[in-house]
Amino acid sequence: MMQPETVSATSPEPPKAVIRPDTNSATASHSFRLVSLCLSFYGVHWAYDNELPSEGLIFGSAMLEYYITIFLIVFAADTMGLCISCIVKNEQLASQMSPYILIVQLLFSGVLFAMEGTASSVSAVMLSRWGMEALGSISNLNDLPLRLQEELPMIPHEADEAFLYTAEHLWEVWLILLVFVVVLLIIGNVALHSVKKDTRG
Repeated sequence: MMQPETVSATSPEPPKAVIRPDTNSATASHSFRLVSLCLSFYGVHWAYDNELPSEGLIFGSAMLEYYITIFLIVFAADTMGLCISCIVKNEQLASQMSPYILIVQLLFSGVLFAMEGTASSVSAVMLSRWGMEALGSISNLNDLPLRLQEELPMIPHEADEAFLYTAEHLWEVWLILLVFVVVLLIIGNVALHSVKKDTRG
């Protein structure tokens, strides 16, 4: 007759793997909402009747390239928010940091003024810069006349290398945005798993 196995009280139990689905579930939820947001872009285009390029740089449709770009921009912004939430100690601190992060992203996006010297180096780590480069390339901003030129045609319109109208440049910017997403998700997961006892409220 077989005797039931007895486990010594002093014998250590094998370590159990701890799975933290927090960032994974949040990423999936944000992805679904991003798809809905990208689809709403067509409604904005229809409401304002904006003239879009007839052809895309990579695909046959410029609208599809806008969808992909908007998805990558907002997805990268969401992953940055998740990463910050995993690093800071509490929700209140994360909320206090948000306005400053938005201001910095706006200042170094390359839209308000030209990025030169140190400003150009800082803008290289800004999501807003690469998002604007992708949107500007798809729209072929270098070929569009400035509104100021309608009244003052003598003002030159200098082409900006950030808005090169080439498929290679668009692929490069998309890849950079994807690298942002991957790096921020890795940093966020490492920061979250390194917390032995989460006391954040």
